[in-house]
Amino acid sequence: MSNSTTDDRATSRGATIPNALLVWNNQARLSLPPALALWLGFLVVVCLGSALFVRDFAAARWVLGGFVVSHLVVFLLPAITTFTIRRGFVSLMHVACWTPGLIATIADAQGRQSNAMYAVWSYALIAVISISFLFDVRAACTYLYYLAKGQIPT
Repeated sequence: MSNSTTDDRATSRGATIPNALLVWNNQARLSLPPALALWLGFLVVVCLGSALFVRDFAAARWVLGGFVVSHLVVFLLPAITTFTIRRGFVSLMHVACWTPGLIATIADAQGRQSNAMYAVWSYALIAVISISFLFDVRAACTYLYYLAKGQIPT
């Protein structure tokens, strides 16, 4: 039985599935509300903007590396295994992979003083990842809670 069928049946029985446990696949990505899709697009542009600074700034290398690793895991894991990607797992990958870049960027005050464009990117990155983490940390914790209880839908 497919995972989305199992999720649908669980909600039809009256048991509500937390958002963190919902399947995150192409159908889910395509059905996002326009405002959320726009926000995610902006987040992607800001994160990928790190590529402009990787040559001169270690923080940008950490950001780009974390961004790439998180996306490789989310897209390749279901392609090479039977693992079902859920929203909370994606959030967990964001927190685990993006935190080093966020910390490095926050700590790079000297870099911001030496390059105005880097400073603009740096502050934008700190803002978008911090806002993202307001939601990602909660979803990641919810996912880990249900994982620890052995209650992730199959």
